[in-house]
Amino acid sequence: MENETKTEEAKTPVFLEEAKKLAERIEKANIESSSLLKQMQEIEAFKALGGKSEGRAQEVIKAEIDPRAYAKAALAGKIIPK
Repeated sequence: MENETKTEEAKTPVFLEEAKKLAERIEKANIESSSLLKQMQEIEAFKALGGKSEGRAQEVIKAEIDPRAYAKAALAGKIIPK
């Protein structure tokens, strides 16, 4: 009977140590996941507010210039060739 209580008492600190280690790991994981969540929220906010969203891009409409008008503008120095 006395031997049984000693083994139970010996097992209890081991369980407590393991539980403390697990609690520390869980706490570290929670801190890391909250940090990652904050980063993801910042990225999504930047996309939404910074014009970097994945929405449909607007097409750029280029004005077509008549070749004669383009030549006149180029000779007048209004158009710089690339």
